[in-house]
Amino acid sequence: MKDAKTFYRDVPSEQRERLFTFRATHSYQEVTVNGAAWRYIACGHGEEALLFLPGAFLRADMWFNQILAFEENHRIIAPDAYALQGMCDLDVVCHALVRSLDAEGIDRATVIGISAGGGVAQVLLQAHPERVQHAVLSHCGVLKHDDEAGRKTKQILWLVRLLPMVVIRRVLKRMTTGEIPASSRWIAFHEAYMEEALPNVERAIVVGFLRNSLDTRRSFTFAPEALRSWPGSILMLSSKDDALSQSSVEELQARYPRAHTTWLDEGGHHAFLFFPEAYTAALREFLDPRINGLDRRSS
Repeated sequence: MKDAKTFYRDVPSEQRERLFTFRATHSYQEVTVNGAAWRYIACGHGEEALLFLPGAFLRADMWFNQILAFEENHRIIAPDAYALQGMCDLDVVCHALVRSLDAEGIDRATVIGISAGGGVAQVLLQAHPERVQHAVLSHCGVLKHDDEAGRKTKQILWLVRLLPMVVIRRVLKRMTTGEIPASSRWIAFHEAYMEEALPNVERAIVVGFLRNSLDTRRSFTFAPEALRSWPGSILMLSSKDDALSQSSVEELQARYPRAHTTWLDEGGHHAFLFFPEAYTAALREFLDPRINGLDRRSS
């Protein structure tokens, strides 16, 4: 197995050392859920808490730039992707998240879910609204039953069972990244981070994730009454050049009509890595209780 420094040898030293220092200073905690370990990073200080939910196959440290920006004034919980942890039932995943909050003495948190993490955020918001202060649905689809999406997922599942993993990982990287924005200063870092992350994605992980996607879309039914008295706010956050999530924003807006919407100019599906400053600024603006004249400190 390659040493981590090998992956990042062509990355600007400031970016590389920022990640390595983060890893050295932010250790994992664990809770046991149904006899299995659930891993998460816990850090930060403050009265309010943030729960960062990653994409489908990435570790908690994908959020390192955002965590470093907010940990001085916020408590932070950041688990690895649920598929990496072998938990693909989203009801169980939500139970694990609640257990994590309980273990850290946190009553409510603003949930920030990107891509597959945005799907988890939608389930958690409906199942446990009392634990969600506010929600950010970032670069994600809308949870619903969709025959066409189900058919495509079944086709992908069939291919995943047949193709060599080296091909599957290459396809996953291309599909989730999208177009690489030439103006980003983090292109080399993004390449290194993905090259380091993808070897950890085994066939069973991808199969489990896809099966869960099918099951969740069949079983999840949006219940607006669950949020009727919920006092929080929602942010829809996406990039103008993200082909994976762009078409879902309108549906999410219809489902959550009180939500705010912010469009980043570029960054594709991985704007959090390609343009971490702009992504963090969008989160900071939403977390500011004065946004749109709404004092959310009382919610």
